[in-house]
This record gives sequence, C-alpha cells and structure tokens, in this order.
Amino acid sequence: MYGSFWIGLVAFLAAPQTCTCTGSLQSGPAVSPPRWPLSDLDDNPIYHALDNQCPEEARQLLGHPLFLALHKRIELSHICAPMRAIPAGREETLDCQPMAMKARDWCDAWDVSDTVSSILPVDMLRTIHAHGNLTQKAFERALKDDLRLGIPGTRIFQMKWFKAMAKRSMTVCWPQRPGFTPNQFLDIYGYLGALLVNSSTLHLAVPERFMNYPPGYPNRNSFHLLDWRSYHPALLSQLIQSQSWHRQGKLAYNLRNTVDRWSGAVGRVLFQAMDADAPRNCPPGVGCLDEAATSCNTPIVPRRVEDIFRIFLVALQLKLPLVVSWKEASGPRPPGVWIILYRREEPPAPRLCIASMC
Repeated sequence: MYGSFWIGLVAFLAAPQTCTCTGSLQSGPAVSPPRWPLSDLDDNPIYHALDNQCPEEARQLLGHPLFLALHKRIELSHICAPMRAIPAGREETLDCQPMAMKARDWCDAWDVSDTVSSILPVDMLRTIHAHGNLTQKAFERALKDDLRLGIPGTRIFQMKWFKAMAKRSMTVCWPQRPGFTPNQFLDIYGYLGALLVNSSTLHLAVPERFMNYPPGYPNRNSFHLLDWRSYHPALLSQLIQSQSWHRQGKLAYNLRNTVDRWSGAVGRVLFQAMDADAPRNCPPGVGCLDEAATSCNTPIVPRRVEDIFRIFLVALQLKLPLVVSWKEASGPRPPGVWIILYRREEPPAPRLCIASMC
C-alpha cells in the first residue's frame, strides 16, 4: 500500500523544479525567481498520498494532536524575565578557567554551578524542571559535572556571557513548552544555549538564539523531534517557500547561515545536518527509502541540503513533526517524517550523556 507513495516522493525530490510562487517574507532581500513548486502542496498528489497512508499515531504526541487546523493552530509561546543579579561575594566566580594551566585560575565547579543557577530566572528553572526532567539538585549537578566537557574556550565564553547578562539584568526568553530535552545535547550548557531566546526575535518564523553565546552540539545518540514547540509553522512554511532561499550557487551557504541563528534543537540539529552539501548514504543494516519501500516508518536519506528543507516543508504542510537522527541514535523513535544522516567516511560519534542522566 505504501509503495506508490514512496515512489512518488522519490520522484518529487529528484525532479527538476519550476515555480511561479509569489512574495516572500518582508524581511527577505530581492532575489532571483524561486524554483520549487511548494507553495500549494494541498493540491499535490504526494501530499495526499502521505496524508492518506501514514498512520494516525504519527500525527500525535502523548495522545494529543500535534497540529490543529490553521484557524485553530496552537501557537508557540515564550516566557520572558530578566536575569538575576550575581550573589554577593560571587562576582568573580565566572572569571575562572575550567582547564587552566595554573591552579589559581581553576574553577570551583560547585561555585560555578551555584552561581549560574542563581542568576537564571526562577521561572526558567521551573521550566527546566517541568520539561527537562531535571530537579534543581540534578540541574546544579549537571552544571558542575559538565563544566570541563567540550572545548575549554567555549565554556569560558559561555561563563562570560552569563556574567555580562546578569550584570545588565538582561531580559531573556525561553519556550513555555520546550520541544527538546537536555539529553539531546552533549552537555547542559549546550541545552541552555538552545533554551535561551533573544526577546527581539519572538515574531520570527523560528525565534533566534543569542548569537554571542557559543552554542552546543546535538547528541547524535538521540532522536531529535522537531515540531511546533520550536517554530511558528505557518511562518516557517512561508520562509522555506520564499524567494530568499533560492540564490543560485549560494543555497547551502545561505541556508546554513540562517539556520545557525535559530534557537532550540531545530537550529542546532539542522545546522549540524548541513555540515557539507555532499551526498549522504543509507547506513549499513538500515532499510532506507527507495523504490521498494513499503513502510511509512522508513527513513529518508536527504542527498542534498535542499532535500532536507523539501522534506521539512512536506512535514509542515501535513502537520507532522520532523524526526532527525544520525546512525548512532538508539532508544524509542518519536513519530514523524524521519530523516537519517550518514556518510560512509564519517567516524562514529562518541557516546556522551549529561551528568546524573548517564
């Protein structure tokens, strides 16, 4: 039953594209004419094939509709609050170096943990507890244990960012219902970077992260669910279709620069997925999408950067989440349109986890 759909989707992704789409986001620059026929997928037979053949559970999460009709759409919402002041006597705590050569420059990991926890807004800590499954004690332990993970220079700049934002009582925002968890990142500081949102960008298709906070890396051992909790579906659909994505010869570069600014797991996962516009392969032992595919659970291998966004747009129009994984991913896979990322020459990713969640 599924074979005809997947054959059609393969043909859709591979076919040369022409389009008479009109308009773009108001912030988009003047560009060459768009090339993708993606503005009216409601009339596309592939849209209806997937709509009719994919199982209903792929459209739901925890028993609730993941998307509603456009006029009843659940909106992405954020909470905003100022950073709290650094506790008295801790003003120099965040000036240390996690991997310093001299003992006098070393960080006291528990002091750093307590200071960072103390300056984050109280409501943000409540969100981390409710949606990140980390109690206050577990969160502080993760801050302490992960302090020396990763690139030392990155952590130094992250601590300087926390100090500067606290001194200025800078207003920060974060999703009211984050669509990602700490285990989707290699360390807790990467999770915080995805959680923190620049308040001046909440109106954008995907609200943006703070660009002066060094971002973290997604955990390749996890499945990454990208859904409406990280973006405004209608605006993102418009953005992907807009003319600003179609500068010939610069598509991958322009896409990657845009995605790099996005907050949440959607920004970091897609940014890493666009590491190079080189062909990808189906991992050994995994049945990927081909003409013989007969299951809606079959992963799709995007051959080019453009394919990732074509598939994403299909998922958006069908009100389905996008699931992205690397070969190393294990555990239950959330429902959604599934993209798998693999190249034969890439070394396996290290298996890392966050502090007390290991």
